[in-house]
Amino acid sequence: MRMLLVRHAQTIENQEHRFQGHIHGRLSDLGKKQTQLLAEALKNEEIDLFYGSPLGRARETLEAVRIHHSHLQAVFTDALKERGKGVYEGLGIEETEEKEPGILAQMKDPRFVPDGGESLEQVNARLHPFLEEIRGKHAGKTVLLVGHHVLNNQIFRYYLDTQSEFSQHNACINELWLSESQVRVVRLNDYSHLKGLETPAYI
Repeated sequence: MRMLLVRHAQTIENQEHRFQGHIHGRLSDLGKKQTQLLAEALKNEEIDLFYGSPLGRARETLEAVRIHHSHLQAVFTDALKERGKGVYEGLGIEETEEKEPGILAQMKDPRFVPDGGESLEQVNARLHPFLEEIRGKHAGKTVLLVGHHVLNNQIFRYYLDTQSEFSQHNACINELWLSESQVRVVRLNDYSHLKGLETPAYI
């Protein structure tokens, strides 16, 4: 299976440095331009299936790409939702760290559960079965997934058996080739198609 893994385009909440989690988010003006360039970059790809997070920012990004592949349906699944941040959703990242020093480091603990949110272990519990299902079901196919920064990192960590962190710019493209016994990363955090646009560091 060939997997094209995309992160959603920039949101207003990204611009404002806010935790998003399960809130839908609103694409910024820059984010809307990113979806156009992303769609152009992927329009000639021979995609067989679309999967995406049901959250608005990912859905809107996916549908922009699917305009050039309108014969294909998209499956939106909770397995690809971003990690729920609970009480922190919508709050400013820097302000929250000032009020609760160490919260950002704590978020990286796989067992830490934000009040009303999810731990990384809980994200994996819904994500990993889905990844195994599509790997077996879509052998020889090209599958495009639209997810989120933390979610995409958990996909890489699972397939590559690592706890490393992987930068994910808004509207970036990752490409993985998956066989029964091997994973090959062809592209990682590729945002060359956004040339000419402001490309802020990851938020």
